[in-house]
Amino acid sequence: MVVQNPTSKIHVDNTDAKAIGSTVKREVRNAPTHIKDYVTGLFPLFQWIRRYNLQWFIGDLIAGFTVGFLVVPQALAQARIATLPIEYGLYTAFVGLVIYAFFATAKDVTIGPTAVLSLFTSQVLAHANKDAAGNNIFPPVQFAIGAAFFAGIYELLIGLLRLGIVVDFIPSSVITGFTSGAATTIIIQQIPKLMGIKGIDTNTQGPHLILRDIFKLIKTTKVDAAFGFSAIAFLVFFKFIGARWGSRKRWVWYLSLAGTGLALVFYIIVSFAVFKAQDGKVFYSLVGNVPRGFKQFAAPTITADLASKLWSPAITVALVGIVEHVAITKSFGRQNGYTNNINANQEIIALGLTNTFGSFLGGYPATGSFSRSAVKAAAGVRTPAAGWITGLIVVLALYVLTPVFYYIPEAVLSAIIIVAISDLIARYPIWLEFWNSGITDFLVAVVALLATIFAGIENGIYSSVVLAAVILLFRTARPTITTLIRTKNHRSYVPVEVAEKSLKQDTTNTEAGIADEIIPTPPGIVIIAFQDSILYPNAHHTADKLLTIVREDTAFGGTPRRAGDRLWCDDTEEKAARLAAKHSEKGTIISKSTLRAVVLDMSRVSHLDAAGYQTLLDFRIEATRWAGHLVPFHFVQPRASYLRLLRRIITSPVKAISIIPGQTDVNYVPDLDVDPLSYFHDTVNDAVESAQATSEAGISTNVTLQDHKLVEDIQAPLVSQS
Repeated sequence: MVVQNPTSKIHVDNTDAKAIGSTVKREVRNAPTHIKDYVTGLFPLFQWIRRYNLQWFIGDLIAGFTVGFLVVPQALAQARIATLPIEYGLYTAFVGLVIYAFFATAKDVTIGPTAVLSLFTSQVLAHANKDAAGNNIFPPVQFAIGAAFFAGIYELLIGLLRLGIVVDFIPSSVITGFTSGAATTIIIQQIPKLMGIKGIDTNTQGPHLILRDIFKLIKTTKVDAAFGFSAIAFLVFFKFIGARWGSRKRWVWYLSLAGTGLALVFYIIVSFAVFKAQDGKVFYSLVGNVPRGFKQFAAPTITADLASKLWSPAITVALVGIVEHVAITKSFGRQNGYTNNINANQEIIALGLTNTFGSFLGGYPATGSFSRSAVKAAAGVRTPAAGWITGLIVVLALYVLTPVFYYIPEAVLSAIIIVAISDLIARYPIWLEFWNSGITDFLVAVVALLATIFAGIENGIYSSVVLAAVILLFRTARPTITTLIRTKNHRSYVPVEVAEKSLKQDTTNTEAGIADEIIPTPPGIVIIAFQDSILYPNAHHTADKLLTIVREDTAFGGTPRRAGDRLWCDDTEEKAARLAAKHSEKGTIISKSTLRAVVLDMSRVSHLDAAGYQTLLDFRIEATRWAGHLVPFHFVQPRASYLRLLRRIITSPVKAISIIPGQTDVNYVPDLDVDPLSYFHDTVNDAVESAQATSEAGISTNVTLQDHKLVEDIQAPLVSQS
C-alpha cells in the first residue's frame, strides 16, 4: 500500500511555455515572408498571365463567345426577377466578368446576376424599402445598388480577415433546400407574366397566394401565353438535342448552348414583325425602351437613412452570395481537377470587389452563376481571361443592341427564366441520397425548402442553418461510445453492434451459434472505443456512458457498507443487486468478473479539452470505487499532443475525499516503478494482452483488497452516476 500526500511532489512542466515561445519567435522572424505571400496571394492573375499562350487564348475565345450568347438574355431576365430595369442586369454582368478575372482562383466560374440572389434582392426591396403605407422609401435602383455596396464591403472583410471558414458551417442540405425553394418561388412568380395575367402581386405575396390568384384570374390569359409556352418548348428542344446528340456531334452541342440566344433573336424578329403589322398596337407586353450604354460612372448614393435600412439585410445578401459562389467554385474545381487551387477566402475577396466596384457602375448584388459556369466549363475554357471576352459581348449589347431589346416579349423573358431556373431544383436522386445518409440531412433540406418557399430566402436560410446547428450540437453532446469485442470472422476488435450485425446476416446462425462465434474478452477487462472527440458539451454524457458500461459488464467488487456510512444518494449496492437480478432474469450463465483493467481506444478522438480530461479522471476514480481497487487504464493510439495529459491520468493519485466524520483523506498511487508509456499501445489487441498480463501478474495495483479500511475509504464518497 502506498499513501502519498498529493502536495509532496510538485512538478512544473514548462514544455508548453517553451514551445509557445519558440513558435512566437519563429512567426515574428517569418512575418515579412508571410506579408509578402498574403499580398501576392490577393492577385492570382500574376501567377498565370506570364504563361499565357495561343492555345489558351483559343480555348478562352471559344468559351467567352459561347457564354456571351447566354449571359445577355439571362442578365436581362434576371434583372426582371430583381424587379429592376433590365439594363441593370447587363451592368451587373459586365462588372462581374471583368473584375473577377483579376482575382479568381477558378477558371470556370462566371460572376454576375443570378436567379436566387435576384429573387432575394426583390424580397429586400419589397420589405426593407417600404414604409408603413407600402410605398418605396428610396428609389428601388438606389436601394439595390446600395445593397451591392454594403454586401461587397461585408464580403471583403470576411475574405481579408480569412473568415471563409463560416461557409463550412452551412451544410449541403441547407444549400440544396434553399436553392430548390428559391427556384420554385421564381418559377411561380413568372407564371403571371408568362400568361399575360395582370393584377397579381408577385413581389410581396408568397407562392401559394400567387397560385391562388392565378386560378382566380385564369380567364384573363392573353396572347402572351402563346409567346411564353412556345418559347419554353423552343428552349426545351435545344436542351434535349444537346443532351441526346451533343456528346457525339460537336456542332449540335454548340447549337444547344446557343439555344437561349437563338430563342431571343427569333422572338425579337417575330415580335418586331407583329409590331409593324399592327402599327405598334400589340396585345402582349413588351420590354420597352432600354437606355444605351452605361447610365452612371459614379459612387453610389449612400445616405445615413439608407445605410440604416441596408446594413442588416445586406448581411444576408452577402451570406447568400458567399454560399452560392463558394459552392460553385468548389464544385467546378472538383470536376476539373484544380480543387487544391481553390481558395475560399480569395474567392470571397473577388466577390466583394465585384459587388463593391459594381455599385459604381450601377450593378446590383452578384455572385457565381451555376448555369453560365457550366457552359463555360463545357466550352473548354482555359483561364479566367475568358471573362474579358464575354464582357466585350456585354458591352456590344449595351451600345449596339439596346434598340432591338424594345421588342422582346416579357413572356419570352419569363420562359427563359423558367427553363434556366428549373435546373436548380434538386432532383429525386439527391433527395434520396439525403434520406439514405440520415434522416437529419433530409429533414434540414426539407425545412430549408419549405421555409424558403413560404417565408422567404432569409428566413429559409436562417431557420435551416439554426436547425442544422442544433443537430450538430446534439451530435457533439451525444457522441457514440461503444464496447469492442472480437469474433471468429474478425481478426481485430470491432464494436458490438458491427459484430452482431455481421453475425445476424449469416442466416445459418442461431442465437446459440452467434454466441459461439464471439471470442470472449478476458475476464475483468472492459474495452471501450470513442467515436468522437471528448469536449465540454459531451463531458457529462460521456462520464455517464462510461460508468454505465463498466457497471453493465463487470461485477461490483467493493465491500458492502452499512446504510448509515453512505451518502443519502449513494445506491451503489442496490444498483449492483438490480443489475445482477436483471441479468439473472435474462438467463445470463457466465458469471461476471470484477473490473481489472480498462482499455480506451482513442484513435478517433481528435480533440480532448479540459472538461474531457476531467471526465477521464473522474471515470478512473469511479471505476476504482466500483472495482474496490485501483484500476489501470490502457490507451490505444491517442494523439501525440495529448500524451502528457493521459500520462497524468495514469500516474496521478486517486483521492478519496472525506465526507463521513472520522475518515481521513487517502491517496491511492499506482506503481510508480512501472513506465507510464507501457500503458500506451498501437492496437487494441496489444492493449488487451498487456492488460491481461498485468492483471495476471498481480501488479495492476498496489492497493490490496485485504486492507478493508482502504476499501471502505475509497467507496465512501461514491455518488451514483446513473
